[in-house]
Amino acid sequence: MSPIMEQPSPNAASDYQDYQKEFLKRKKLNTYKERRKEGRTMHTRLSVAYIIAGILAMVLQGTSLFLPSWRSSYMGLIGYGTRRHWGLFTVWGRQSQMHHTVSTETCAWAGQLIFMNSCLSPICKWYNLKCHSYFDLMLFSYGTGVVILICWIVQVLCVFWSFIFSTRTIRFTATWYPVVMFFTLAGTVFWTVMTEFMFEELDTKSFYPVPPIGAAFIASVGAIVCQIANTIMARQLRYMWPEIDPDDPDQFASSEDDEDDDDDSSDSNEESKPKAKPKAKAAAQPQQVGFAPAPQPQGGPQERQWFYQDQSGNVQGPFPTSQMQQWYSVGTFPPDMPVRADTEATFTPLGDGSRFTQDAPAPAPAPAGLAVPGGGGRSSTISTVSKAQMPSLPVAGDGAGSAS
Repeated sequence: MSPIMEQPSPNAASDYQDYQKEFLKRKKLNTYKERRKEGRTMHTRLSVAYIIAGILAMVLQGTSLFLPSWRSSYMGLIGYGTRRHWGLFTVWGRQSQMHHTVSTETCAWAGQLIFMNSCLSPICKWYNLKCHSYFDLMLFSYGTGVVILICWIVQVLCVFWSFIFSTRTIRFTATWYPVVMFFTLAGTVFWTVMTEFMFEELDTKSFYPVPPIGAAFIASVGAIVCQIANTIMARQLRYMWPEIDPDDPDQFASSEDDEDDDDDSSDSNEESKPKAKPKAKAAAQPQQVGFAPAPQPQGGPQERQWFYQDQSGNVQGPFPTSQMQQWYSVGTFPPDMPVRADTEATFTPLGDGSRFTQDAPAPAPAPAGLAVPGGGGRSSTISTVSKAQMPSLPVAGDGAGSAS
């Protein structure tokens, strides 16, 4: 015994149209243009890349600060066969020592070699040169280290502001990232050049090969590259999400005029272009079938109206027979797509498209074995497209959201 067919509710179509209007209204309130005016930021791919680059720069800069390998010498010398590494705060060799400790001990050895207030022996002159060189190295290293440490603290703050991602914090990061990048780059170049001169002077007086750059220096260069990227992206984000000025009512007027000009130019370009082929035009129309039915022709017999179920199971329609024939002729609808006329109660497969005629008789009942929608499953009539089954509406008052 076949179940009782559920008849379409007379208010179902109007409810569905009301839902569509409300959905489009709320969607318009959540567009980029409206959010930009209200200062309601949302994360995009650019902001995600911005945060990732900031975190990477912070990790690399911290590594370069506390890893004592800005220069590393893997070549042992006579009487000192241990590898040595020079950082911004410490020197690693047989033991780890701060720069001021190394400078003090070297100058103490130089003082013990002075005889009668004269430093005439080669070993005395050598240690005297090392005393001055290590003192200069201490000044270069500590000065650069303090500058880069301050830049690293500001870098951490910039990453924190990036996570908050408000118009004010975007302005903060756009202001401070260039400062961090400049002083980090200046400190790195300064330390590298000055130590290069110092070690070359030592090498001219004795066999003291200039140690090559180490892992910490490479980490610092990587941090600088990330900071340059952050500086560029911060400027773009500040333009995308400007801080609202309550005293300037025309703050967004110029951007709106530019958008209007772009729209006018695009419309003129569309008019100047040759019309697209009917196939491409017809194929693009089903993208809008869920929003407004096609207009009815004036005069003549009234066309039969049709409904169909899309791939998501949602009911779309009504549409006149001529429109359905056009879409079917270009291959938009597959033969197994469920359709029904406005005089039918159930959906049946489309088949070969012969049903789309003005005077065609009503299609035969569904063949045996075809499930008839009932209470246990999803009904195929418009009356069952309830608001509970519809996708959730966006909330117009949301703050920062997430966008893919």
